[in-house]
Amino acid sequence: MEALFVREAGRIVPCEGALSPWAGDRLHGGPVQGLLAYAAQATVDDGFQLTRLTADLFAPVPNEPLELEVSHLRDGRRIQLIQVSIMASGREVSRGTSLFMRRGEGTFCDLDHTVPPGPDGLPTRSFISERRRAKMRPGFHMKAETRWPERLPGQPKAIWFRMPLSLMADQALDPTIAAVTLSDFNSGISSIMAYEDGRPGSHLNADATMYFERAPIGEWFCLVADRQSDADAISISQVTHYDVNGRFGRSIQARLETPFEQ
Repeated sequence: MEALFVREAGRIVPCEGALSPWAGDRLHGGPVQGLLAYAAQATVDDGFQLTRLTADLFAPVPNEPLELEVSHLRDGRRIQLIQVSIMASGREVSRGTSLFMRRGEGTFCDLDHTVPPGPDGLPTRSFISERRRAKMRPGFHMKAETRWPERLPGQPKAIWFRMPLSLMADQALDPTIAAVTLSDFNSGISSIMAYEDGRPGSHLNADATMYFERAPIGEWFCLVADRQSDADAISISQVTHYDVNGRFGRSIQARLETPFEQ
């Protein structure tokens, strides 16, 4: 299976599928977040569940061999907090903190088991319009498979995503890591909804936080635009995440408005 990254001489080397639409010398935010979650999850046993990932995307991650620095900020029996730094040429370019909690017997459940229409029965449609695809560089934005439920007036925008490639070469893709990687489309679906509502704008996301209510299953994940606020060129976008069994998490991003390209 095609992968976003390969290991070479102890370092992580990006593949074409990890690239950004904005420049061929940097990575898309989705693969960066997936790499942060992957490195953290590799250090905990199967009894722990990723409950929250916060990624600080304070510098472009270059398209070059990368190193990962992992440290346990808390290493308890029931709670673990793990920090991962992505290093490029000796410089930290992104950092993630992952909160893991040990699974146990719960006494209260308030999960939403409703599921947006799809993905079965919906045609596959590109996330990027053909006109814009012709002007864009190859990268992760071209790889994700998407299916679009019809949006009725007054309803939030919803899109089903599937990641048809693994994060690391020669390793099966874990649903949690896939969900984190695809969660970066929070910004894209929020911008599409704003455009459809007559509020065109383009944004650069500087951070991302995702909470998991439970571990996701399967390959398809639906992102539903929850709400978006804009003031003084700063946007906060919230998205709810579903799999075929219902809601499993939420994500939020802080975004900075940038010039919009038609």
